[in-house]
Amino acid sequence: MNMRSRITKLGVVAAGLAAVLGVAVSSSVQAAPAEQKVNAVSAAMAQDQAQTEEFTGTISAFKDDYLELETNGTVMKFSLLKGSYYCGAMIRGAVAKVIAYESDGEWVAESIAAVMPQ
Repeated sequence: MNMRSRITKLGVVAAGLAAVLGVAVSSSVQAAPAEQKVNAVSAAMAQDQAQTEEFTGTISAFKDDYLELETNGTVMKFSLLKGSYYCGAMIRGAVAKVIAYESDGEWVAESIAAVMPQ
């Protein structure tokens, strides 16, 4: 009787493991197409936005739709209309680092970080 009880327990454990594995496999199979869509969207966005470049300088103007950055004696204008992220002191005279890409002949700011000089 003891042997039969062990075989029954072993069978129940094996069936439970098979059920758990079956659920895990079916869940990952169902999730795969969503991940592929996200990757396709990310790839399309990366193709739309050209290579980014980094600029460091002093803010000379900050408006709702653009930022002017004085860097190495020249003033560069960056568009803020395509969802730019920024943090810090966005005021004239602040030192800023701008990550931007060129699109349709204008520089588009992707992110801006600024601090006041001490």
